[in-house]
Amino acid sequence: MPPDKKQKLTRFFFIAGLALLATIIYYARSEKPVESPSPQTEVGFKEIQPKLGYLEKSLYYETTARVKALEKRLDRLSLELKALNGKLSETKEAEKRDVFQKIEALREELQSLRETSPQKEGIAPGFRVPSPPSEGQSGETIRKRPSVIGDIGRRSAEAVKDRGKQTSGTTPDKKPEKEKKENVVYLPPSFVEADLISGFAAPTMEAAKSEPIRTFLRLRDLAILPNEVKQDLKGCFVIAEGYGNLADERAHLRLLTLSCIARDGASVINEKVKGFVVDEDGKIGLRGRVVTKAGALLARSFIAGFLEGFGEAYSQSAYSLTTTAAGELKTLNPGEATRAGVGKGISSAARNISQFYLAMARQAFPVIEVGAGKRVVVVFDEGVELHIRKHCLGGRNGCRKGDPEILALAGL
Repeated sequence: MPPDKKQKLTRFFFIAGLALLATIIYYARSEKPVESPSPQTEVGFKEIQPKLGYLEKSLYYETTARVKALEKRLDRLSLELKALNGKLSETKEAEKRDVFQKIEALREELQSLRETSPQKEGIAPGFRVPSPPSEGQSGETIRKRPSVIGDIGRRSAEAVKDRGKQTSGTTPDKKPEKEKKENVVYLPPSFVEADLISGFAAPTMEAAKSEPIRTFLRLRDLAILPNEVKQDLKGCFVIAEGYGNLADERAHLRLLTLSCIARDGASVINEKVKGFVVDEDGKIGLRGRVVTKAGALLARSFIAGFLEGFGEAYSQSAYSLTTTAAGELKTLNPGEATRAGVGKGISSAARNISQFYLAMARQAFPVIEVGAGKRVVVVFDEGVELHIRKHCLGGRNGCRKGDPEILALAGL
């Protein structure tokens, strides 16, 4: 048998053997395991078990066990949440009853003060309410109120207030220092993300450091304090000022003031702060675009200087130089006076124009433009005490938060 045919026959048998082996393996794996009938049958919901391999079955059972554990945990959390809601509602009802009782006590106390007070409010003792004017008597004398001698009127009003305090049995609160401490919040060195609201063009000259340009930022997240502590400064405004630097082509900002308003509109924070601003790339200063207009002005000054030289040369061509023993003698050629005048005029006008454009080029210093809407990081590098001032900026509904029924009973 030739070797070529022998080689082909060997290859054929090899391929046929591989195909037969693959067929046997396929049918062996596709055989379905015999399922034993379940001895008990449940009526209702029946969990369908998929027919999977050993590895897939173990994964399926493990996942099912996890799901059941999560369901049990969810049920337990739901029960705890219901219990907490019940306790919270009971606490609210108790607080509401206490507030109503306090309001009723205050109303009874006020009513008793009105009944026991021997004077009318705002009228000092020893003065009587004037009677209506008689016929023929002017009303001017009636309108005149009696003058207060010394501190009689003021003392009488204070006496009424003191008597009311004594009858009510209340004592003045002697905790001004504690309240003052509660109205101050300390902000340690920290950082917070912010949005640049207003774009700016920061000048790069040396005088810009003494007269920087201002910009406006809005804090967009919680302030991150040391030891992973966070403080709510979201929505506060920051005023900053800065200047440009051509060395790194960045605008460097320093913080001026921090302004915040409470959500109820009754408290205000406005404090001076110190810090700087970091760009998105983590470097100090905001990266911007360097813009300068001095190039065109310098080009115009160059053209004007060229015209100045041309005019000077044109005027000099109207003169003739004669060298003598005493030196060079400059003589105007006959009929060349017009040329000399035109040349002098061009030279003088071009000199003035060149100086004008040169002065404008000195003022057109480069600036670094930074657009609005840039995401930055504000860093407070020194701790500051934030004094919370009580100012009503939100109106009735903003400054007096509470139950409408309680406010109505209190007369607010």
